[in-house]
This record gives sequence, structure tokens and C-alpha cells, in this order.
Amino acid sequence: MSVACAVAIARLAAAPDRVTIAPHIPHLWLTIHLVCAVPAIPLGGWILLNRKGDRRHKMLGRIWGIMMLGAALSSFALTGLLGGSFSPIHALSILTLVTIPRAVWNIRRGNVRAHKRSMVILYISLVVAAGFAFLPGRLMGDWLMG
Repeated sequence: MSVACAVAIARLAAAPDRVTIAPHIPHLWLTIHLVCAVPAIPLGGWILLNRKGDRRHKMLGRIWGIMMLGAALSSFALTGLLGGSFSPIHALSILTLVTIPRAVWNIRRGNVRAHKRSMVILYISLVVAAGFAFLPGRLMGDWLMG
């Protein structure tokens, strides 16, 4: 998924005049969203697949959480799919805004199982959201497929 994102962004950089962005989508919010969401995919996978509880896990987990919050918050400025209104994918942003603080609260209370469950659900939601971003007619899909 990250490779597809990188290809789409590279195509935009190579020929910005061939790619049109809906005029109601501010470039700043789109940039913030992509900078947060794209690296969150491989980073989140790496965190889930490697050792838990050590210093590296905690540091990378904090970075991932901040990236996810940034992606979720910036998504509310990106409303192009339904002609300027929110789409069902924004429900995943709300899920993120609720789940990150809850997961932090759970791990601080020592509830590792609830923390893990929250993080796995959130990561799966991230991958699903990224998949929807590449549907025909969506911005990333258009950038990738030309």
C-alpha cells in the first residue's frame, strides 16, 4: 500500500499539470494527511510484528499514534468524495480519535490485552482506509492510475 502511495505521489510530482485536484481541497490539508497516513502503514505493521513493551516499541508507538491523530484530524478537511460533504470513511477518523486515547489509557492501567486489541483494530482500519483511497474516482486512485 505504501508503494502505491509513493507511486501516486511521484506521478503527481513528475507531471503536476496533468493531475487536477478538486478546487475545494486545500493542498495543505492533503499534504498533512499524506505525510501522516502514508508512513503510518509500514510503521504500524512493523510495530505490530516486532517486540512489545521495550523502549523502541514505546517510542515508535508514540510516533505512530501522533501520525494517526494527524491523519484523522486532517481528514476532516478532505471532503471530495461526496461533493464536499463527509463520507463514510470519516467514521474511521472518528474511530481513531476515540481509540488512540483509549489505548493509551488502557496500557497505562496495565491492560495490555485491551491496548493490543485497540491497536490491531486501528491498524486494520488504517489499511482499509488506504484501500478506499485507491478506488476509481478517488484522488489517490486517479494519481496512481493516471
